[in-house]
Amino acid sequence: MARKYTKRNKPKSKKWYKQHPQLAKKRRLKLRREYYNRTRDEARKGGVCPTCLKRPPVENHFECLVCRDASRARNRLRVTGATVEWFQKTFLLQGGLCKICRVKLVLTGFDTVVDHDHITERLRGILCRACNTGLGQFRDNSRIL
Repeated sequence: MARKYTKRNKPKSKKWYKQHPQLAKKRRLKLRREYYNRTRDEARKGGVCPTCLKRPPVENHFECLVCRDASRARNRLRVTGATVEWFQKTFLLQGGLCKICRVKLVLTGFDTVVDHDHITERLRGILCRACNTGLGQFRDNSRIL
């Protein structure tokens, strides 16, 4: 029933979307959010990762290990511009150690972060979270250090 109604009203619907772009955008976002929430809740009940709907989530985490690592890589690329290849290559070149304090890092660990210059947006290396936070507190200023 709903499908016939949708097909019959398609021209009218397209016209409305063109005439009301702001409302149309809000409607699309609402539908997308509702879909995401519904699939996520169904996935949680079924005990699978809500992103891929295949593997069980890691203990104490929202997603499975593969999806969690992929989302970290996407965020790292978005924030710092570091690709997966650059990250892995630099990690190996540094011997798996923090560039400043030389503490051992885990490749997929939460405490392993990319150091980058906020002004030039140049990547400088891989640090532990403590050293990266320390640099941030000094506002990346070598005179203060």
